[in-house]
Amino acid sequence: MVRPTLGPLPRLVGVEPIGPGDKRPEVLDNGAVIARRILALPNRDQDMGAMFMRHVLWRQHERAGDGTVTTAVLFHSIFTQALKYIAGGGNATRLRRPLEDGLRVILDELRSRAIPLEGQQRVTQIAESISHDPALARMLGEVFDIVSEHGEIELRSGHTHELRREYVTGTYGKGKLVSEWMVTDPTKSRADLEDAAILTSDLLIDDPAELAADGVDVVAGLRQDRSACERGDPCLRLGRGHVGG
Repeated sequence: MVRPTLGPLPRLVGVEPIGPGDKRPEVLDNGAVIARRILALPNRDQDMGAMFMRHVLWRQHERAGDGTVTTAVLFHSIFTQALKYIAGGGNATRLRRPLEDGLRVILDELRSRAIPLEGQQRVTQIAESISHDPALARMLGEVFDIVSEHGEIELRSGHTHELRREYVTGTYGKGKLVSEWMVTDPTKSRADLEDAAILTSDLLIDDPAELAADGVDVVAGLRQDRSACERGDPCLRLGRGHVGG
């Protein structure tokens, strides 16, 4: 099912939905998503292999974001040739070493041919080869050039055909709000704090007195942070977690 989507000009695959509601087929060109739509096969042996391949393709998608169809095609070729080898009297247990040796050769060759993705022009070229949209490719080239590899890019759906971008100067981190009560803007599900007292720590914060026993010199900061919160001033704590009240 995923092979037709391989290449710079992929074809589309229609997947019939099985759940309730909309019965229109889902038109996809993403190998990982197509694989995730496979739920079960009638034959138990085939189903076991399909679920294994489904897991492999999704892991590839999570690790690299691309290359799922190439992974499927390579796996099919290796598997088919291995079956011919075994059918001809070969020992299946001896296949691992030549496959691992061949993998190292392939990886070395790929590294020698790799071209660093540097500069706005090259990023724009890669983006256009994927999206086939010159305007979008130029904007992506500009965005990646300004934000660089140290920034964070967030994609949002729009309601018009206009392409828009917005740059925000600040910091970012992976995580979420501890409670929905911290949300100040329910329409955007986010918390906006102005002139807030900020405390950053890699510790589990509960009582400042517990930190004093360990000789950690942040007790004053914690007390100041707690005083600001008690006065009703905006305060923000960033850390591994929070325990207690």
